[in-house]
This record gives sequence, C-alpha cells and structure tokens, in this order.
Amino acid sequence: MLILSIQKQILENQFELLQNIPGLTWTPSLAFLKAHPDFQHPKQKFQKKSSNILFESLETFDEPLTAPEEFDWSLIQPACIDVIADTGHCPSYNAAAETQAFSDLRCISARDLERVQYSIQQVVDCVHEYGCSTYLPFYGWEHIMNNGIPTAECVPFDSQFSGWSSSWCSLSCKNGSQQIVYKPEKLKHVEGEEGQMMKAVVKGPLSASFTQYEDLIYYSSGIYTHQYGEWVGSMGAEIVGYGVENGVKFWKVKLSLGEQFGERGFLRIAKGTGECGIESNGILGVV
Repeated sequence: MLILSIQKQILENQFELLQNIPGLTWTPSLAFLKAHPDFQHPKQKFQKKSSNILFESLETFDEPLTAPEEFDWSLIQPACIDVIADTGHCPSYNAAAETQAFSDLRCISARDLERVQYSIQQVVDCVHEYGCSTYLPFYGWEHIMNNGIPTAECVPFDSQFSGWSSSWCSLSCKNGSQQIVYKPEKLKHVEGEEGQMMKAVVKGPLSASFTQYEDLIYYSSGIYTHQYGEWVGSMGAEIVGYGVENGVKFWKVKLSLGEQFGERGFLRIAKGTGECGIESNGILGVV
C-alpha cells in the first residue's frame, strides 16, 4: 500500500506540474490513469538488427503531386478507421499499429467488404524477439509481408489480458482449423519528410512510430508536444490524417491504448517539427 501511495503522489505531482506549464497546446488529465490504475510503461527490448534492413529492401514512396492542407481518413471512412485496439497488459504497440494499419487499408480499399480485424496476437507470437514488450518498429510489417497474417477471429488477441505472448507461432486457428493468411501487395518506405508523409497519408493510413515519454499518459486533448519526463520506449502509431488548429499543425494518430485514451483513442501530435521523431520514417502498405 505504501508503494501505491507513493506512486499516486508522484503521478499527482507530475500532473500538477503539467497544468502549470504556460502556453501548453494540450490538456493534461488523470482520467486515463484512473481508468487504468495498473498501467505500466513497457520495457524496451533492443534488437541486434535494424529496421533499416527492411527499408533498404523497399521501394521508396515518391509522389510528385501536392497534398491538401488538411486530410482525415476518420472523417472519410469512419467505419474503417474508428476501431481502436487496446493492448491492455501487453504493450505491443508497434505490432498493434502495423496490424491495425493493414486492417484499415484493406477496408479503405474495399479488399474486405467490411472492416476485418487481423491478428495482433499472431504478430506478437511469431516475431519472437518482441512478445509483449515494445520494440523497434516495422518488424511486424516485415512478418506480415513475408508470412501473411490471419484474422483475429482465427487467432484472437489474448495477450491483452495476460500480458504474455504464447511464445510459439501457431499455423492453425484457435479452433484447430488451418489458417488462411493475407499479405499486402507491397510495402513502400516513406522517408522522414513532411510533404511526402502528407502525400502518403492521402494514399492510406501510414504506419509510423515516435518516442514515448512519461508525460504521454496524461494526454487528454489538444496538440501534444513532449514537455518533461523520462524516455520510455517506442510507441507504434498509425497516422490517419493531419490538419491545423489555431495556427498549429498536427498529425492525427491512432494509438492502441483503447478509446479512453486521449481524443477517443486518437492523439494529435505537432507536425512539421519532428516532434518525438514521428517524422523519422514511415511505411505505407499497398493492398
């Protein structure tokens, strides 16, 4: 009880500190933490190989046309986009973001007649180095491209409750039937340049990641910029749009922290400034 009391006091002190920052472009809140009292920052696993290996094998996205000033897939195709994953006790944020992007892309392109959720669990289980820890981004895409991915109906996301991966990569569905897997036609590497990222998002939701700091969990609404706190890990993100509010540009990002986080599961993060490295790299799936 003493430890919990100390942790609560630390969180309340951090919240008060945020409230007193002048000119803050986002609203801090304790609502998410109160709804998730057992939330823990994930442990980062470092990998020997770099995601640059995947980038080097991909075609670079290079669109000559201009992009509109504002764009939002959640307004254009809400039935495809407004499904928010909740990784729960399994902070597999990059795996979730990349799987969600694939699910959304297939819905937007009408490859599926209605939105189908593909299996986050399969990526968690089959990419053994990751499991339920956060990791360098885009290895989930590499697995989906090389091996395909079944639906969540075939392999449900159980690790959100247990916090553990099954540690083995099944070739059958939970009911014992053989898996049917789906792959993107190709993946395109979107280099970290604001204009090209905008053009890529117009083609479809863009898988990216950004550096997660301690203050992110206080985000409630507005345009997020990192203010304080220690580095936590890599937060997987699906960029579904962008815009401008009161002269401040932002990316609209879908996370996998459930609908109680932020703006109904979405985060708006500052655009054009390299905020938290979100403009470093991205991957656009072609389905």
